[in-house]
Amino acid sequence: MARNEEKAQSMLNRWLAGKQNEARGERQKRPYLATECHDLNEADKWRQQILREIGKKVMDIQNAGLGEHRIRDMNDEINKLIREKGHWERRIVELGGPDYSKVGPRVTDSEGRNLAEASGRGPGYRYFGAAKQLPGVRELFEKEAPRQVRRTRAEMHRAIDADYYGFRDEEDGILEKVEAAAEVAMRRQAIADWEEKETERQAAFAAVHGGMGEGGAAEQADADAAAAPQFVAYVPLPDQKEIEQKVLESKKQQLLRQYISASGPMADTLGKRPADRDEGALVESKRPRTDGELGPDRTSALQAPIMLLTGHGDQVFSMRFNPEGDVIASGSHDKHIFLWRTYGECENYMMLKGHKNAVLEVHWTPDGEQVISCSPDKTVRCWDAETGGEVRKLQEHKDIVNSCCPARRGPPLVVSGGDDCEVKLWDLRTRKAVKTFSEQYQVLSVGFADGGDQVYAAGIENVVNVWDLRREEVSLSLEGHSDSITGMRLSPDGTHLLTNSMDNTLRAWDMRPYAPANRCTKVFAGHVHTFEKNLLRCDWSPDGSKVTAGSGDRFVYIWNVASRALMYKLPGHSGSVNECVFHPGVEPIIGSASSDKTIYLGELAQ
Repeated sequence: MARNEEKAQSMLNRWLAGKQNEARGERQKRPYLATECHDLNEADKWRQQILREIGKKVMDIQNAGLGEHRIRDMNDEINKLIREKGHWERRIVELGGPDYSKVGPRVTDSEGRNLAEASGRGPGYRYFGAAKQLPGVRELFEKEAPRQVRRTRAEMHRAIDADYYGFRDEEDGILEKVEAAAEVAMRRQAIADWEEKETERQAAFAAVHGGMGEGGAAEQADADAAAAPQFVAYVPLPDQKEIEQKVLESKKQQLLRQYISASGPMADTLGKRPADRDEGALVESKRPRTDGELGPDRTSALQAPIMLLTGHGDQVFSMRFNPEGDVIASGSHDKHIFLWRTYGECENYMMLKGHKNAVLEVHWTPDGEQVISCSPDKTVRCWDAETGGEVRKLQEHKDIVNSCCPARRGPPLVVSGGDDCEVKLWDLRTRKAVKTFSEQYQVLSVGFADGGDQVYAAGIENVVNVWDLRREEVSLSLEGHSDSITGMRLSPDGTHLLTNSMDNTLRAWDMRPYAPANRCTKVFAGHVHTFEKNLLRCDWSPDGSKVTAGSGDRFVYIWNVASRALMYKLPGHSGSVNECVFHPGVEPIIGSASSDKTIYLGELAQ
């Protein structure tokens, strides 16, 4: 009987599924040719579908363990989809829609050479992710060493004649006249300098020997002093009494260091001297230093030089100090945002709940009263840092939201970017997006210009696009990275932009209005992006003298901006370091969030 019941149930399920499919209608399939589509909305829908397929395959091809044949096939499929995207964009133009090929930025390699136009009509064949390391492809990206052509001896002596050695300089008689006049002037200047110094020397000598009595003894002493070699002191010298006092003080300090120490035999006796017996003491009595206090001088107000913060239930993707530096916000894969005290025991005093998926990035508003966060649940949320309540839920994105950033000054604006290839500008006083900008590929990181009139967007396209909010178009594209850009941060003075990329480089860009064409001013290397391909962020120190970035090899890297030298490579984490941030105050504190579910706070040397 059980078997018959199972058959009946299976047939019922198939009948119900068929009825549901009949009610929904047949699922549309993308036309093979773009010319078969005659509806503008349908054409735009198929173009968006192709963009999602391109993004998914570009993320999949980053895995070098797929095998050579699979990687080559996947790279061919991506190029085919790019060409197909170009066909649909031309069809959209024919149907009266926008021309995406003109709005999109130019696709170039690290040398600035055009590989393939964004419309897909370019002649170039592009390589993505692990395909760049395939045999026969790796050589295409390697530069040949420039040949050094040595000149022959005959070529070097061809331009050498008597004038080269100066043999004819004095034949015209002009040089001798000029040199004679200069020689007379230099001689006069030297005599004047000597006379001035001699006058000072005589005055100092008279001041030193002016106290001797009158008469023959004084005259004889003056004569002897004039005949003997003279020494003039141009700085005040201590007398015999002062020298003896200094020697006595030095011996007292040496004896005190010998007997007043943590292990000295008189430490307890001298350290506990009563207050009424301190009259005539050599130095003020202080508490002896214990063994726990031995070590280098502290540089911060942290309870210990290194503080470990634990409590998250999964990978910690982001952390950020508030503007005052006394509170830390952290976002994790466990869907929660924790607020921690920076000082004292660093306790976790508040948890912000509401996201339905991992928290990928957190930020504080400039006034420090609210926290901004984004998540793969397609939302950007604003939280009250005082009560922990949710203030705004911004949900117009159609896919994962990878990054968000508030404006530094002015109205309460927030910019966000995600896998739906859109950059959205929000005003926290309203629920709807103020502006929406369309990118060609997924956006992994966004930021605000210092003046609030531009936003920066970067992702798997390897370039940073600068969007002008007034003209609503790309005003500048920063090219130089050869792989996806995962993080960016504007310098404290607002003049330079720091970007972190999967090509294992950190670049600083000059964002001033009249900067040179090549805006990349610094390149920092040392950190790595491993197979995890996490969105590793970066940060500036408050004075702009140091930069830091997360790394997949479990270290925290800190560079000197002026020399580009690696200052620190800090261990401790057992997982990928996803974000590193500097304390916003004067204290040299560095914080790091890792996939090992922990956060470290540490103080640096001054």
